[in-house]
Amino acid sequence: MSLLRGEPTPMPPSRTPGAAEPGTSVAAAPVAVPPGPDLRVEVLGDPEALDGIEPDWNELLRTSDATVFQSFEWQRTWWRHFGERRRGARLHVVTIRDGSTLVAVAPLWLETSRLLGLAPVRRLRWIGCGDSDYLHLLVARGREEECVERVAAVLARDAGLFDVAVLEDTSDRSRTDLLLGDALSRHGWTVSRVAAQPCPETALLRSWEETIAAFRIHHRREIRRRLRNIERAHRIELEVVSRPEEVDSAIRELMEMHQQRWERDGYWGAFSDPGVMPFHRDVAARLGARGWLFLAFLRVDGHRRAGNYGFSFGDAVLTFQTAVRHDPELTPLSPGRVLHALTMQWAIANGRTRYDFMRGAEPYKYDFDAVDVPNWTTVAYPRAARRAAAGHVLYRAQERLLRRSRREVRALRAAVRREGWLSGAVLGHLGAVVRRAAADARQLARPTTSTSRSSPAEPPPAPPGREQEGRS
Repeated sequence: MSLLRGEPTPMPPSRTPGAAEPGTSVAAAPVAVPPGPDLRVEVLGDPEALDGIEPDWNELLRTSDATVFQSFEWQRTWWRHFGERRRGARLHVVTIRDGSTLVAVAPLWLETSRLLGLAPVRRLRWIGCGDSDYLHLLVARGREEECVERVAAVLARDAGLFDVAVLEDTSDRSRTDLLLGDALSRHGWTVSRVAAQPCPETALLRSWEETIAAFRIHHRREIRRRLRNIERAHRIELEVVSRPEEVDSAIRELMEMHQQRWERDGYWGAFSDPGVMPFHRDVAARLGARGWLFLAFLRVDGHRRAGNYGFSFGDAVLTFQTAVRHDPELTPLSPGRVLHALTMQWAIANGRTRYDFMRGAEPYKYDFDAVDVPNWTTVAYPRAARRAAAGHVLYRAQERLLRRSRREVRALRAAVRREGWLSGAVLGHLGAVVRRAAADARQLARPTTSTSRSSPAEPPPAPPGREQEGRS
């Protein structure tokens, strides 16, 4: 086996996050938060103003417990692709400065949609929602409490602009999640906090042998067996894309590999929605320029057979999306799992201590002894909670139905182009549509507002938009 290592990526200062305890905020007496003598609060509502704080945002990122999803590159690129041209969308970014120093950013936006084309539904959301795994306030370490109080005061002041705040996918590690819910409760809001998708992660020790030795014995044996089997039959390499001029063609190949795999199985894939591929091409280039992109391929006998698109940020390698090329000869050798094992070796060699699979509880992740770290969704109503909640739930159902319908049509068209109307693939796809519709109906009955890059609840064996490595 040959392991090709890319250049080590720069590491922001190590994080020592405090895990939040599960729970629901309880109402308390409203409080007024007087502005501090040196704290200045401002709400940014246009992209030009947002661009103007990029240098300060980057400095704040360095001094906070942030993830790559709070980087200016990710947030600004997401808004450029999905916010600026969206009808009824506008920025509502709360910034806090101590003198001239930016100490907090609440990256929010206002969405106005219509239920059945009639009743307006106004939501306050995170920038990046739906396409990002970790979203929360960006706050300088040690200033969480005072800054959260001021953000809550601003949102209470501006509560006439929206009916509900839907703050999705905040990690259990966030220092500010519970603080914000409690602060909003003290302003008289009705606040609930529910578990969203788990984010499994594997602890990386000082060497690969030490890491795998800590796994459960049956996991350790299976990983070693898979590596031995593929090495006996083929020459394998981990190719890490590190040259900026190679990023665009590489990310395009990975996305096409992913789409071909899932469309062949009757699903739509994670990159099927309009605008998703251009966004990831753009953001991959920007993150690559900062040294935060992780893009790698498993080469088998010189050919790319699987890909891993993610990030190398702080103390972790985070795997965002994987792809496996259809190859009946290689499928029994589990190229997807082999790629994860080689990526972990690269991460250890480059000083990382965590391998974060991020959202989704796919079984293959736990074969690497991954442990769940939950994400949370906070839903907060500033007034008339019962009426606003009913509107929010109905709109969520409408939104999911429309999104699912568009994706099903695209996947069906792809199957027809590939196989023809009367093929087994098309009939299998139509059967899968019925099963997915039933899964959606069950999902809507649950008290959760989480979304995923594809769909949060799909029947086995293959959740669309996530590689089902048990099948690779």
